[in-house]
Amino acid sequence: MNQKWLAAAGLAVVLSAQTAYACTEMLPQFAFVQQNDKDGDDKLGLDEWLNADLEDFALVAGLGNAAGFAKLDRDQDGFLDATELAGIVIYYRRPCADGQSGV
Repeated sequence: MNQKWLAAAGLAVVLSAQTAYACTEMLPQFAFVQQNDKDGDDKLGLDEWLNADLEDFALVAGLGNAAGFAKLDRDQDGFLDATELAGIVIYYRRPCADGQSGV
C-alpha cells in the first residue's frame, strides 16, 4: 500500500514539475517584432513601428515616433529588427507571469 502511495505521489511531483516549466518566454524584442510585423518579413517598417500594438510592451521613453525610428535604425536600412530593439522594448506584463504560454 505504501509503495502505491509513494508512486502516485512521485508521479504527481513529476507532472507538476513539467507544468511549472510549460511557459517559455520569448525575449521581448523578438515578441514585439513578431506581434507587430504585419507583412511577415521579420522586421518593422516605419508604418508598422508607428502603428505598433503596445498592449503587452513598453518602449524606452521618447522613441515611439518617426524620429525614434530613425535613431534606432542603426544599419539605416529603413527597418527595425529585433537586434536593434534589444533593451528598447520591455514587457509591460510578462507573458509567463500567470502560467500562460509565452508569446
